[in-house]
Amino acid sequence: RCVVLYDGYTVAPVTYILDTATGHTVLDRREVQRLYSIDSPDGTSRAGFVQRFGERATMTLLLDTPQGQRIVQTGIDASSQSNGFQQIAWARDGSAFAFMWRDLARRRFLTIADATGTIRQSIPYTRTVDSHPTLDPVTIAGWSGDSQYLVIAEFDGRRFYHHIFTAADLTPQPSPLATLPVLTAELAPHGTQIAAISIDAVGAAHLYLADISGARDLIDVPLQHDALSWRLAWSPTGAHVAVERISGCQTASCAEAGWHFEIYTSEGTPAAPSLRGLGLGGSASGILPAQWQGDQWVWVERVADGGRY
Repeated sequence: RCVVLYDGYTVAPVTYILDTATGHTVLDRREVQRLYSIDSPDGTSRAGFVQRFGERATMTLLLDTPQGQRIVQTGIDASSQSNGFQQIAWARDGSAFAFMWRDLARRRFLTIADATGTIRQSIPYTRTVDSHPTLDPVTIAGWSGDSQYLVIAEFDGRRFYHHIFTAADLTPQPSPLATLPVLTAELAPHGTQIAAISIDAVGAAHLYLADISGARDLIDVPLQHDALSWRLAWSPTGAHVAVERISGCQTASCAEAGWHFEIYTSEGTPAAPSLRGLGLGGSASGILPAQWQGDQWVWVERVADGGRY
């Protein structure tokens, strides 16, 4: 069912293999320049956007596996990808990967392929929020912890809006996150939860815990502090989420300097008192990271006299 084509008239002779059943090229031996790629969770495969010899306005999505290379999608508009071509996301179990792309007519598609590179489902994708005048960021936020749902983030220039699709057939799912303006969000490593930070109409911050399967109601946790920046970090088991915030005051004498951490259970219950992380120290301009070690939150804290840690 395959036809081998050889082109000896180009600067670099190339061989193509065409699948006559699908009409798709499954092998293309032109030299490639990798634009962006991402490894599968087990590190055995890699999916990425490449440009081959002679390509200018288009890209190809290529999959490398222990069994060899496979072309997944051709004819991708090379000018349409945002955020460093980061439009590919592997399912957490490594069984499939999703990618967002545009064809040469600038039509956007959301596609899922299995771990062998066979396209499982592809749908046209239309933005639901107004486009930013200079950006067009519709990105794949990630897969749910159970690999059953796919989350797409749309950016309007200030906030993100998240849309849920089933991984089996890319059916859209109702979700409060579709209309909730979000600063940052993080998918739990297990199950179907997603945590999000949102600012309401009066400027107050909220932690939202949503079940993207729709099995549980949205949990709203009002936060008592304002911040210049927010981050979220789930524990490896998904039992807790750390809310990280940094104030706008970061001078060495500022009482609020540094990161502050609140730990919540997946049900939104406070699990630890507010913790203070290391801010500016001496001439250092960086902030030491805090992170999960198992289900323990580890951070560096400056003691009361300010000279010891």
